[in-house]
Amino acid sequence: MRALNRLSLRLRLTLAFAGAAAVLLAAIGTFVVLRVQAGLDGELDHALRLRAAELAQSTRDLSRVRAIIDAAGQPAQVLDARGRVLASVRVTGGRPLVRAHLAEARRGEVIYESHERTRLLARPAPGNRIVVVATSMRTRERTLETLRGVLLIGLPIALLLASVAGYAVAAGALRPVERMRARAARISAATVDARLPLPAADDELRRLGETLNEMLERLAVTAENERGFLSTASHELRAPLAILKARSSSRCTPSRRRRTGTRRSCRRGRRPTGWGASPRTSCCSRAGRRAPRRTRSRRSRSRRSPSGC
Repeated sequence: MRALNRLSLRLRLTLAFAGAAAVLLAAIGTFVVLRVQAGLDGELDHALRLRAAELAQSTRDLSRVRAIIDAAGQPAQVLDARGRVLASVRVTGGRPLVRAHLAEARRGEVIYESHERTRLLARPAPGNRIVVVATSMRTRERTLETLRGVLLIGLPIALLLASVAGYAVAAGALRPVERMRARAARISAATVDARLPLPAADDELRRLGETLNEMLERLAVTAENERGFLSTASHELRAPLAILKARSSSRCTPSRRRRTGTRRSCRRGRRPTGWGASPRTSCCSRAGRRAPRRTRSRRSRSRRSPSGC
């Protein structure tokens, strides 16, 4: 089952069609053989009934019976009620043709086949006698063998043609799907307006294509809305970013670096003292630490001066 699932959809459809065709052709071949066989048996039985009826009318005159049997050219016998042979033509050894079916032949018509491919008919006749006629089944067997040979050759050829036709039909049915797949493979962000081709027939494939086209339309609208949002957001963020850039560049000018004494730190691009420090202290952090030291030194000098009052 797994190996079958790995096959393409065309091959699986073809195998299913070939299997159904094989079963159908086998049933048709069997039906034809049985019908021909029944027809041949019916013809043989009809011929045997005609001969038996002709013999039954002449059973009282045995010489006439022998003449009729010789003219037919087929084995025949006239028996009494006990199964003894009264007249026999073209029967090897002169043995009775009816033994197991003798009781049935006394009551009515009996048709059966012997092991020598011979079909026999036995029926009661006037004078408490039994008429037995036989015919060869070789012609019937040859006809059936010829028919079977023709079917054994013709049915596989018909199955092969049916399989090829099934593959062609499956390929034609899946051709719209292949066209839609090829078009979908070429659709990109640059060709969002492209749509899938739809088959002419109003079937499941067309409804599938229409559903996919509606989905592509919704995706195109969504992409257009996203592009518009990004354009508006970039335009609105452009002015604040320019302001922040101007402020950051103005804080690190040469005059500012001379006042704070932080030329070296600005040149090397040092970070502020702490991660939480604001941008205002990025270039003046060292100056901010030195200013209190200078103030403390001036106070100490004033205290040490004798003329401080």
